[in-house]
Amino acid sequence: MPSRRRSRLQNTAYLYFDAVARFGSLRRAAEELSVAASAISHQIGLLEEEFGTPLFERGAHGVRLTSAGEGLLYHTRRAAFEIERGQAFVEGLRGRAIGSTSLVATEGIVLGPLIGRLASFWKTYPDIRLTILTGTHDQALTLLEAGEVELGIGYVDPLPGRAKALAVAQLRVGAIIRADHQLAARKSTSIRELIESGLTLLMTDSSASLGPNIERAVGEQQLRLARRLKTNSLTALNRLALDGSGAAIKTRIGIDVELRAGTLAFIPLRDLGATRANLTLFARRDVPLTPMGELFANTLKEMIHQLDEKPSRSDI
Repeated sequence: MPSRRRSRLQNTAYLYFDAVARFGSLRRAAEELSVAASAISHQIGLLEEEFGTPLFERGAHGVRLTSAGEGLLYHTRRAAFEIERGQAFVEGLRGRAIGSTSLVATEGIVLGPLIGRLASFWKTYPDIRLTILTGTHDQALTLLEAGEVELGIGYVDPLPGRAKALAVAQLRVGAIIRADHQLAARKSTSIRELIESGLTLLMTDSSASLGPNIERAVGEQQLRLARRLKTNSLTALNRLALDGSGAAIKTRIGIDVELRAGTLAFIPLRDLGATRANLTLFARRDVPLTPMGELFANTLKEMIHQLDEKPSRSDI
């Protein structure tokens, strides 16, 4: 094999390449990076000249990676992780934890238990920069696979083979209702009791994954008639439950403030018995975490373990 000549391109070209791949548009990448679209186009052209093959397919609605582009993107992002690890290693020799890591999590996790832990994390590691995104479970896996984040948290069960679990919390699923509702004082309830009390059902994508269990409890037709809303916005569900618009079928994640204030109540569902929703902290199986990612993952593992509500014998 002939030896490959050293690239004359600087890191700027790969930065632009990554941005275009992420947004699927030169214009959006230019807006994000605050540079001219022509400058990005020029650097992409130099990359394609360097490798002798197109990296993007151009279309009327944007650009899409070619097979060569997908391969290059995978390796450049993996290289970026390794550079980050190298920088963190050097800083570690000097006794400093400096660097960055990233997480995508469900809205309820970010607005609930995670927020309360960031202050203590930064007190210990003040020089670690975090990027925290919110997204659905599928979006979390997509961002993880694309190399845009190191860590993800979501109700993902089972995990696909490309991801590995770092920690899992088993959480009860129940009804979130106004604290002044007639059922609020009960230790448990059922879907049928919710419906008979006049409450319609507000369901998340994670609670919908338990749909077969709920259908067996009340029947598919009755569930269809009683379900008023299905959404991936936990904030919307909590607000609607607080407004008295129905019973939100979900875990207690994200309503700590309302529970302490006595405005909302969480009532476990007998229909589900020992069934739990698995909240999972996960990462890429084929890419090791950066040192900063490992430090943040340790904090997240502790958070996940404290949220765990494994079934007791009385639940089974």
